[in-house]
Amino acid sequence: MALKLEWLGDERSTIEAIFLWSNHYAPRYKKPFRITNEVWLSASEIQVVEYLLENEELQLNMAGVARRLGISPSAFTAMAAKLEKMGLVEKYYHEGNRKNLIVLVTAQGRFIYGEYARQLCELWQAPVLDKLSRIPAKYQTLFAEALQGMAGVSAGYRKTVSPRTNLKRKERAE
Repeated sequence: MALKLEWLGDERSTIEAIFLWSNHYAPRYKKPFRITNEVWLSASEIQVVEYLLENEELQLNMAGVARRLGISPSAFTAMAAKLEKMGLVEKYYHEGNRKNLIVLVTAQGRFIYGEYARQLCELWQAPVLDKLSRIPAKYQTLFAEALQGMAGVSAGYRKTVSPRTNLKRKERAE
């Protein structure tokens, strides 16, 4: 007797599309691709830069950023160190608290992200962005919440932050 997947109901085709996407994306997640002639970054690395730019005002410490991205603190620390060595991010700390490091994107990091965004927009315009733009915002929100549920996480939290003027740049060990 064949097992029926009735529990998926009418959502089966959507779940199948998500699985297809994740299976195509997974092997590319850590593989670097060219952004400029000099800079190659993986999807995981550019996602860190993107998240830091998008949430700069939160000034989350490194563990907080890792939690929001759904990666381990040690993986984030290694990625931040690599991005810092490339000159794309810098580490700061709040005055009086040298333990909670905050990672911010440099001008070079902003430039590289701009190049990445331009390339991705060209690549995704018709097959992805045009289609998503036809979905009402409330349904996009529900879909995002469903994806978060699949990942076993919630939307996270917003945190009040201190002004950036209280930050001191962490000197790198050479």
